[in-house]
Amino acid sequence: RRVGSTTDPEVTNFPISMENANSGNCPTQTLVDAYQRTDGNYLTVEQAVRAGLDPYADLDPRFGMTIARNGEKWPNTNTMELETFVGGRDGAPLPYATTTSYYVKKYVDGSTDISASTGSGGKTHSWVTFRLGEFLMNYAEAAFKYFDSPDQTNDELTLSAREAINQVRNRSDVKMPALPESMDNNYFWTVYKNERMVELAFEGHRFWDVRRWKEGGFTSIDRLVITKEADGSLSYSRTTKNLVWDDKMYFYPIPDSEIRKNPNLSQNAGW
Repeated sequence: RRVGSTTDPEVTNFPISMENANSGNCPTQTLVDAYQRTDGNYLTVEQAVRAGLDPYADLDPRFGMTIARNGEKWPNTNTMELETFVGGRDGAPLPYATTTSYYVKKYVDGSTDISASTGSGGKTHSWVTFRLGEFLMNYAEAAFKYFDSPDQTNDELTLSAREAINQVRNRSDVKMPALPESMDNNYFWTVYKNERMVELAFEGHRFWDVRRWKEGGFTSIDRLVITKEADGSLSYSRTTKNLVWDDKMYFYPIPDSEIRKNPNLSQNAGW
């Protein structure tokens, strides 16, 4: 869907240090932890630091396509690296600064200048209603549920669920290790959900996916706090943001006006 020339996504989501920017959607540490390292391992920021590794180096390339982090020069018009640590140009306690230490990139044009003096107006944006990555994710889930196997195929469904995911992971701008054959069903389902979370982040799917799977129940998300020490080094700690969940959230309430029209309708549980 063509949106036309606008700076709205950039004004809404650019880091707070940028003129006219409002911070907008800030990715959580919970999402960041879902990105696999290119060697196939999963490490939290804390685990990477303890191992003497750069917590953001060698992550799935989709991380860098989706999320802006401390120390990164983004957007293009930013003359300085992002400082999302406490007291930094882009971090707490500045009003409206990110509360998670991250900013979002997806669907935001980093080459747009939104400053009052040099800004040249918006650029054409497009909202992708349906793309190949989603198709392959949907196919993988359907095939897995149909066969009860990540590897099985037949004459009509010639691509296995695992192979469909590997097509996403192996595309030219990602090149992540392929999922191996003969994965346990429970493990494959866990990997699939994580893969879908990473591939389709900020595309409007997660809200519906957890309800469709009946796997909501989230009562917290994690955020990262970065502290710059006196010697210039950075330390990382995790904070938890409590959320409210009730199982009635799996469904919307049926409007009372509709129930009055049709006495055979009964309200969804909990509403």
